[in-house]
Amino acid sequence: MPRKGFPRKSDDVLDTVQKYSTENPKETPFVNNRPKAFLKRHPTLIPRNSERVTKANASIAECDIKKWFQEIRNHLTSENHLDIVQDPRRVFNADETGFQAYPTTARILAAKGDKNVYAVQQRNPTESVTVLFTFSADGITSPSLILVSRVSLSRCE
Repeated sequence: MPRKGFPRKSDDVLDTVQKYSTENPKETPFVNNRPKAFLKRHPTLIPRNSERVTKANASIAECDIKKWFQEIRNHLTSENHLDIVQDPRRVFNADETGFQAYPTTARILAAKGDKNVYAVQQRNPTESVTVLFTFSADGITSPSLILVSRVSLSRCE
């Protein structure tokens, strides 16, 4: 589930065990430190902090990216501008990152060795700053773009 953006927290496991125990009465010697004992019995799971990713970004597949690049190549070919991709001064990459004013992360359970563990955000963060970084293929940095949260200004009367 973490690979799909829906990680399990320790509380989720405890709730599931409690529900199972309630529905299937049995003498169970539960003691303190249950999450630690559970993790000891399941060495393939480790607690991790999840990375937040929007639902839109979580649904992008490799084939979507390859299709986009093919469409760009087709367009440049049809316009007789394919030479653009041969000049590193004319090829740019941009990426944005958001900084939340009130970041929250939760410890979740993930398989050992998982590089990225995501939690899909259910709603947009209320206060954040977004920074867009742009670089050309020859290593030149363009000025960064900084976006701050929307501020409503009252009307002058």
